[in-house]
Amino acid sequence: MSAGVRIFLAGFLLVGPAHSAEDRFAGVEIRSEKMAGSVWALYGRGGTIGASIGEDGILLVDDSYAPLSDKIRRELARLAGANGKIRFIVNTHWHGDHTGGNADFAGTGATIFSQSNVRRRLMTEQQIFERKIDPAPAAAWPIVTFDQGLSFHFNGEEIRVRHLPRGHTDGDAVVQFIGSDVIHAGDLFWNGSFPLVDQRAGGQVAGFLDDVQQIIEMAGPETRIVAGHGPAGDRETLRAWHRRLTAAVAAIHAARQRGLGPQAMLDAGVLADFADLGQGYITPLRFVEFVLQDPPPVE
Repeated sequence: MSAGVRIFLAGFLLVGPAHSAEDRFAGVEIRSEKMAGSVWALYGRGGTIGASIGEDGILLVDDSYAPLSDKIRRELARLAGANGKIRFIVNTHWHGDHTGGNADFAGTGATIFSQSNVRRRLMTEQQIFERKIDPAPAAAWPIVTFDQGLSFHFNGEEIRVRHLPRGHTDGDAVVQFIGSDVIHAGDLFWNGSFPLVDQRAGGQVAGFLDDVQQIIEMAGPETRIVAGHGPAGDRETLRAWHRRLTAAVAAIHAARQRGLGPQAMLDAGVLADFADLGQGYITPLRFVEFVLQDPPPVE
């Protein structure tokens, strides 16, 4: 792995020196789960990978962290056999747990696609919370970009990629496998937990809720929905999560009108009914802070 990739990873991960990154991934195993049709989900560490596998080869949705690239390749080879060439990668947004493998897979012939803002953010310094993130190496930059969306005709079905704005980031893409009836929602779906809303990168809480509602409307009763984080679900799983997030946001806005600050809200039990959602990467306090950074709703 190149020095540039090491710097990029160290900037994004919650780790110490760059030389320790590979050590932290040594015990990670890649687990695959069949969704439907030609589509699989791959789980390891970081964002969930989607994979269309068939006679045309492999199309990936995201590619996790660079230290996991070889393990991802081995699992894909096991699933695909002779059709194991990775031809295309779609990045659902710019975060390193979804794009960290870009340079590795591009180096073996994959063409990387993304919404235009993803390429721009990978090319420039970014920040998540208190962490400065160096630009990704040029080999990791998407080669093909789009503004609103595009379609692949691959492995016997249409694969529609659609940009949803102002949600998790300003570059979010949702990937819909029409024939297989599967949607990869990227980080617009954190199944079972509060989501990260990257407001420095154009995300908004209100926009996030709107985007999730659009995904619900895209899905049918049997659609499998791959979450960027957490297990896959279906339309009702996503609808129930969206309903709870909407209620949590409304409770925070109501507490703001009463003059409560973030910690006072938690002390008053404003999110007591949503305690299970706060057990993941995003704490209840952090989620309250996301909501309070958005403009208050118009009455």
